[in-house]
Order: sequence, then C-alpha cells, then structure tokens
Amino acid sequence: MRPERSLVMSNRIETRASTMAAVPDNSALLIHAGLDTLDFGFAIFDRDLALVTNNKAFRTLRGYPAALCKSGTPLIEFYRFNAKRGDYGPGDVEVQAATRMERVRLRQPHALEYQLPTGQILNVQYTPIVHGGMVLAYADITARKRAELEVTRKEAQLRVALDNMPGALAYTDEDLNIVVCNDQYAEIYGVPSDLVQPGRPYPDLLRYLAEHGYYGDGDIDALVAKRVESLRNPSGKTFEDRPPGGRVYEVYRRKADAGGTVTVITDVTRLKSAEAQLAGKEAELHVALDNMPGALAYTDESLNIVVCNERFIEMYPVPRILLESGRAYPDFLRHLAEHGYYGEGDVDALVAKRVDSLRNPSGKSFEDRTPDGKVSVIIVRFSGHMAAFALSCPHQNAAVKWDTKQNQFVCTKHDSHYQADGLHVAGRATRNMDRFPIRRERRIRIEEWAFDNSLDSSRVDRVNKNIGVVRNRFVAALCLVDELF
Repeated sequence: MRPERSLVMSNRIETRASTMAAVPDNSALLIHAGLDTLDFGFAIFDRDLALVTNNKAFRTLRGYPAALCKSGTPLIEFYRFNAKRGDYGPGDVEVQAATRMERVRLRQPHALEYQLPTGQILNVQYTPIVHGGMVLAYADITARKRAELEVTRKEAQLRVALDNMPGALAYTDEDLNIVVCNDQYAEIYGVPSDLVQPGRPYPDLLRYLAEHGYYGDGDIDALVAKRVESLRNPSGKTFEDRPPGGRVYEVYRRKADAGGTVTVITDVTRLKSAEAQLAGKEAELHVALDNMPGALAYTDESLNIVVCNERFIEMYPVPRILLESGRAYPDFLRHLAEHGYYGEGDVDALVAKRVDSLRNPSGKSFEDRTPDGKVSVIIVRFSGHMAAFALSCPHQNAAVKWDTKQNQFVCTKHDSHYQADGLHVAGRATRNMDRFPIRRERRIRIEEWAFDNSLDSSRVDRVNKNIGVVRNRFVAALCLVDELF
C-alpha cells in the first residue's frame, strides 16, 4: 500500500472516532428516565457506602434536597439529614446516624417500617448486592397500612358482633376447614376451643361430638358422614338438633355466595318449652270448646277466624276449610248466602247485613233460622210427666242413645248411663242430662216416636220447632216450653 493512501485512511478513522466521541450515549439517560417513573424510591451505594445513583421517587418520598442526592454522598449524610429533621425522634444526631450505620455494615438484608412525623408510613428495605454495594429502597405504604387498619377495625367489630349474637355461627370453606367461628359455637357444643379455630377441619369437630355420644348410639363413621354430607350440600332449610342434655338447637345451613358453607345454630330450648306449654293449653281449650253445649266462633278485628269449636263446624253445612283458623269469616257467610241458607234475596246484601252484625255486635241474642226450620231434642213421657232433654251427654257432649236392653239412655263415648227421667246412674258424667222447661203452644207439633214400647208408661218422642238450630243439632241452652201437662 502506498504511504499516502495509508495516511488518508488513518485520517478517516480518526475523523470517525472524533465524530462518534462527539455523539453522546443516550442509554444512561434512558435508564434514568425510566427509573424515575417508578413509584418507589431506590438508591445504589458502592462498597464504601457512597451514593452511586438514585431515582426521583427516592428524593421526593424522603424530601431530600438535590445537593444531597449527588453521586459520592456518603450514606451517613442521609442519616444525619433524617436525624436533624426529627425523623428518628429526639436524641443526639450523631448517635442516631451512627447506630443506623452499624446495622448497615452488618451487610444483612432487612426491612423495616416506620412512620414519619407527617403521618406517612414507609417500608424501607436494605439489600446487599455483588461487589460490596447495597440498594436502599423506600416505598410509601401509608394507604395500604390504613386499609389494613380499617380491615382490622372491621374485623374486631365483626368479632364483637359474632361473639354477642344470640346464636352460634361457623363459616367453612370448600375444603370444610373453619374460616371463622364465634365463641358461642364452642360454648354450645362444649368442645375444646382448638377444635373451632380457623383452619381446623370441621369434620374433626363432628367426629369429636360423635365419639362423645352427642349424636346418640350408632356407627361413628356413619354419624359423621351424614353430617359432613349436610355440610357439603346444605339444604338451606332449618332442622333441629337435640343433644343428650335435653337442649334443643335450631340449625340452619346454606351455601355462601363466595363458596363454602355458613352454619347458624340457635338455642330454642325455651321457645320449644313455651310452644309445648302453649300447645297443651290450646289442646285443653279446644277440649273445653268442643265439649261446651253450644257452638262458638271467635274472630279478630279483621274478621278472620281465630278459633271455632267442633260444634260450630258440625252445625253448618259448609266445607270444613271455610272454618279453619285464619280464614275470613265473611267467606263462610257468603257460602251460606249463596246456598240459600238465609233464604231468597241479594247475596251481597244478605252477607253485608251479617258482616255488619259481626263488626258491630249488639250484645243481644237473636234467632238464626235454618232453611228447614227444624230443631231436635229428646222428649220423654214417663209416669204421666213429660221432659225435654238435650241430645248430648253433659260430660263431653257426645251423642246419647236409648238402650232397649237396659231401659236407659247411654253415652256413646264414655258409657255414662241415665234413667228415662234424665237421672245419672253410672259412668263418668258428674250430673244429670241437660233438661229444658216446656210450655204449651198450639203451633207446636208433636210427632210421637217411641224408643222402646216395653218401658212402662214412657214414650220417647222427637219435637220439631223453629228455634235457631242447624241440621237437626241443638244450638245452645234455649228452652222449648214451660210445662206442657
């Protein structure tokens, strides 16, 4: 190669090198620009703990001045700045800075949280890196900590509510592990508290109860499996749990929207006892009502039937459902009107008249005449005397019949016996047959019908008269007459 050509190429290389040297390398600038977009701050220190680089968030989160954040600034200067500003509380600045430097020199990764006087909460992480350097990172966790505190506060409130609710509550996840369980749960079942701690499998509790006789006799595995199935696939309906001690618990289970199962248990022992007592008293009341000599119905302010005795139901030719508790009494009246019970006329008017009587009762008795206009009682003529008796036994109002073999009236229910004159002679009844006075009226029509011709001088007849009776049943203690002979 010729010397002049070599000189030209050398000049060109030098020119290009000079040109390249004049063009700045943008890589470092791009890296710094990208790091400045991060919302957490970090700084890199070398093996001598002098600052190498940092990003914008490092400066702004800590409020460091630009002059302090230049490369080469010793780490201890940042600690001195913090101490002078009061970040570490009262104390000697140098001692506070030196204490923190001792911790850093151990070259152990660690993290800590502390709250600045401004209320800001920072998470600080120290991480050693290769070649003896260290990364110091700051993150503002104020919002997160406040959220955690709020969650803690609400959890505490929820715990107070759960522990003071009238029943026991447990929430289990899809794996049947306990998520939350209030104090009453352990108290109700009388089990060790560790069996109802969060994370504990609920089947462990069920097995403990089965092994200690809570579910009665039977195969332990079968008893547990039955209740595990109820936990996996709750019916959403309440059922009763009756442990050996005599308590009664109402158990309700359902699937939670978030998955898992919610179980709520309420002690209903007192309620069940009260219900049993009430049922007993209601039964006694119904016995009294069903065995009173007359018919009775009680309606509430809305004219709905509260109670209606059997004699009332038997007395009227209506479907039994119309006289059930809770039914509207006007429906019963309308049925009667529509079926001619009140005679001819506008049905609405007939019903309205009786509804008004129901809403505004006069307190006085009145007659209610059936379409056939008949009433049936027992008429007996004996030794020249006549008597009128109710068709029912005075003990519990069962029907009486004439026994031709014994020449006595006999109760069909409890076998009480009465003479032809109504005198009680045997059986559970405590008094004579109910007797009504008799008086002569030309319009009375006596149709003789003898029960037994062998009875000396006695004849038993049935008398028909228009006085408030439905379908041949006596309404109440209404007298027929007042001395016929």
